[in-house]
Amino acid sequence: MPLFTTKLTEVDVLYGSRKTLTYDPLLERYIPKEEKKDNVVGADGAGILHSRILAFLKRNFVPDGVTPSYYRFIKWRVIQRFINSIVHVLGTQSLLMGLGIKSKKSLGLSAVLNWVLKDALGKVVRLVWASYMGRKFDSDAKRWRFRSSIVYAIGNAMEIITYVQPQFFLLYATLANCFKQISFLTSSSTRTAIYNSFRTAENIADITAKGEAQVAVVDLLGILAGVLLSSAVGMQVKNVVGVYSLLQIIEIFCLHRMINAVEFRVLNFERLLQLVQTFVVSSSNTTTTKEEVQMPTPTEMAKTERIFLPPERLGRRQIAFGSLSRARLSPSEVDTLLTMFQSERFMLVVGENIKKKKRRQYRRKQQQEAAMIGIEENCHIVLHVDATNMDIVKATLALTILRQSMSQKQKKEKNSSLRSSDCWEEIRTAHSQCQTWFPFLLQKMSEKGWAHPARFMLGRVTMRAEWPIPLPKNATTILANN
Repeated sequence: MPLFTTKLTEVDVLYGSRKTLTYDPLLERYIPKEEKKDNVVGADGAGILHSRILAFLKRNFVPDGVTPSYYRFIKWRVIQRFINSIVHVLGTQSLLMGLGIKSKKSLGLSAVLNWVLKDALGKVVRLVWASYMGRKFDSDAKRWRFRSSIVYAIGNAMEIITYVQPQFFLLYATLANCFKQISFLTSSSTRTAIYNSFRTAENIADITAKGEAQVAVVDLLGILAGVLLSSAVGMQVKNVVGVYSLLQIIEIFCLHRMINAVEFRVLNFERLLQLVQTFVVSSSNTTTTKEEVQMPTPTEMAKTERIFLPPERLGRRQIAFGSLSRARLSPSEVDTLLTMFQSERFMLVVGENIKKKKRRQYRRKQQQEAAMIGIEENCHIVLHVDATNMDIVKATLALTILRQSMSQKQKKEKNSSLRSSDCWEEIRTAHSQCQTWFPFLLQKMSEKGWAHPARFMLGRVTMRAEWPIPLPKNATTILANN
């Protein structure tokens, strides 16, 4: 007789959708129940369409967690930007006319249309980029800030090419503007997170204002130097391309050093996993005392983390977190997991990712020499819909312990197709060890200068699950007395 009724729900917190999970004996796993679709579109259909449009607009254009005053602000901002765009078109036309194009009305109109089309397409790309990236910048500010500079450099290169091949001016100018719009959006989205890493008091506005002042002075000096250098270099294509290439290499080098200087005390998932892995390896050593347990400081972490390339494969959030329907699970296995993790807002699942089996088969051909990666990838976390940052930190610790024991198990058994029912002892030990080590992990993190987990930028784990979590015994007693 199972302890829990296995009524499970898969929740996508990004789109607000909920799907009941039902067990499929043929697939040997839980799958989302398909929602019934109506063929007749009437008043209800119109209402559904209207709600979907509103959900789409909110998802792509309205940030989460804003105050009511934000909506008043954005209403007037939309009107202001609309009028500003009209004035921009008139200003562009006036500039081109001022260059002498006004003598040829049709040519002037064509030039204005080309110029405005270039800007319009750039805005469209910026819109698509903003909708696609959403909150991804917050949890990975350093990497995206450096990537934005690379994208901006590509935009500059496109502008140089317009001089080399003027017959394709509109194409290259549009590409340049698209790259720069992406760069501007990415850079501005990561600026606050980077400035926050420097503050020692509530002075983020002062840091931002002084930063803008510094940039303004440097920009003026750079414009003056650019005018003088342009006169010295001349108009020969070879000279222009050569000087541009040299300056761009120097700029990217400076950018890399600049981003390396940023030290985040707030953890994202990549930094959290590196920190926890070091902690687990050090704590697993029986000769290590509590005082000797290793953990990197923010300064040490800043020197080793990647600036451009994505995280190591096992450090990627989409591999560490998943849904209940990702791997094979029987009802009896689910009941065992629910019993094992009944006091937690997460659970650990072992099993091959069935949803991406074809892709995994392709990767497995390239990873035959690194067989251990496969079994470690097969361990993932399923978060409860109410899980907090503290739960994510605890789940990451449990997952790291489980991956360590599973890699040792694979060395003995040479089997990468294990599932949860084959690993009850390892899962139970990982959870038990996590319960013991978790308070010490938080203490060690505080000693090393890391921020409280409530401030962590762990990224949004959108696919979660809902299952019944029983109240603690003392909570039941309190409710009964009341």
